[in-house]
Amino acid sequence: MTLLGTIAKVFVIVSALTQLIRCQPNSPCPRIFNYIYNGQHWQGAIEVTSPPIGVTMNLAVVLLVPQKIDTEDLGSLELWINRENTLQRIANNQKVRYRVKFPPEAPIPRVSSIIYNGKRICTNKPNYLEGLLVTQIRLEHTLYTALAKERLSVGENYDKIAEKGEPEVIFQNRFGITKHTEQQCGKIQSKFTVTNLMMYGNKMERGSWPWLVALHAYKSTSLSFICGGTLISDRIILSAAHCFHNRHDQLFVASDVIAFLGKHNLRKLTEKDAVIAEISSIEIHPDFSRNNGEAFDADIAVLIMQKSIDFGDFIQPACLRHSNKLPSGRLGVIVGWGRDEHNNLLTFEPRRLEIPIVSEAECLAAGKVFSVITTSRTFCGGWRDGKRGPCHGDSGSGLLIYEDHKWHLLGIISIAVKHPISGLCDLSQYVVFTDVSKFTDWIELF
Repeated sequence: MTLLGTIAKVFVIVSALTQLIRCQPNSPCPRIFNYIYNGQHWQGAIEVTSPPIGVTMNLAVVLLVPQKIDTEDLGSLELWINRENTLQRIANNQKVRYRVKFPPEAPIPRVSSIIYNGKRICTNKPNYLEGLLVTQIRLEHTLYTALAKERLSVGENYDKIAEKGEPEVIFQNRFGITKHTEQQCGKIQSKFTVTNLMMYGNKMERGSWPWLVALHAYKSTSLSFICGGTLISDRIILSAAHCFHNRHDQLFVASDVIAFLGKHNLRKLTEKDAVIAEISSIEIHPDFSRNNGEAFDADIAVLIMQKSIDFGDFIQPACLRHSNKLPSGRLGVIVGWGRDEHNNLLTFEPRRLEIPIVSEAECLAAGKVFSVITTSRTFCGGWRDGKRGPCHGDSGSGLLIYEDHKWHLLGIISIAVKHPISGLCDLSQYVVFTDVSKFTDWIELF
C-alpha cells in the first residue's frame, strides 16, 4: 500500500469516527447514563447505587425517538451482567449496571427521564423542532430480591416474566397525546348533559367531567380524600403540589397515594367503569415554594400512574393549553368535591361552577393581599360575591376553558384568602390558580 493509500485509509477511519461522535447525543446525566458504541451499534449504559438489601429494585427509562416507530422491537432494559452476579454486587453494596438496547433501524434515542424506585434521578427535555413527530418509549426492569441466610436470593414468588417488563410506546407525537391515537383530548360524550364544588355550585351528571380525578392518601391505617386532580393522558394526572405535603410539611410517599378515575360519588366504593390507580411517582415542581409562608409559587405536581389506563365513557383526558395569553374576561369551569354552602366538609358528589377569569391588574387592584399571594405564574378568578367559588377540599382540581371545540386545562386551584372570622375561604375575594401554561415544557418531560 502506498503512503497516499495509507493516509486515505486513516482519513476514512477518522472521518467515520467523527460522524459517529456527531451522531451521539449528549447524556443529560453522565454520572448515571452514557452512550456506548460496541462496534456495530449504539447502546445505553446506566449505573445506579444498590438498593437496601431485600428491597425490590425497579428501574425505568423513557426514551424519545424523532420518528414514528412501526416495528414491534422497541428495545429493552436489562441487567449488564447476569442476575446472580448482580445480586452479589447488591449484597456488597456495589453499583448496579444496566444495558439499554435501542430500537433497531431508528435514530439514536435521547433520554427523557430515568426513574429509580419511583424517584426521578435524571430528567431532560431534548430540543426537538416543534411539530416533529416524536415517539416516546418507556423501558422498565424490576429485580425481585429477598433476604435469606444473610445473602440475596430469589424470592418464593419470583416471576422471570415479570422481571424484565414489557416495552411500551407512550405516545407518537410532539405534545404527548397518548398511545390511543383515536382518542382526542377535551371531549365529553354527547350522551352526558352538562349543566350550569363548591359553594352554590350545581350538581352534575356522572361522565360530564371525565378528566376529574379524586386523590386519596393513606393516613395511618385510613384512606382519606386529599385533593382533586385532572387527567391529561393515559398515565399522567396534574394536581397542586401543596396537596402532597402533610401537616409536618413532609411529602407523601407515592405508594400512599391512590387515584380514583371515573369517580363520582365518594361514598360508593365501586362505580361502573371507574378505575382505582396506584401512583408510581409524585413529581413536585422544583420551584415549588411558599413565599413568606403564605403564597404558593409553582404549585403544581405531576402524578405518574403505575399502569396506563383505558379511556371510556367516564374517563377521558383534558387538553393542555399551550397559549401563554390569559383569557381574562372569559368564564372558566371548576369542578370538585370541596366544602359547600351548608358547611359540609366535602360534598359526596362533585359540583360544577363557572367563574370569571380576571387580569393581573384587576387582581392586584382588589387588595394588598394579592401582591403577596400571587406570582408571575398564577392568575386570579372568582365572583367575589361571598357565596360562589372553590373552597376547602377543591385544591388541585382544574379550571378549564372551552376553546376550538375542546376543553383545555388553564389553571389548578391553589390558594384562597382566609376569612378573618370563620377561618374558611373568603369568597368575597378572588381565588388564586396556578397558570398551567407556564409549566407545559416541564409537564412534557414526563
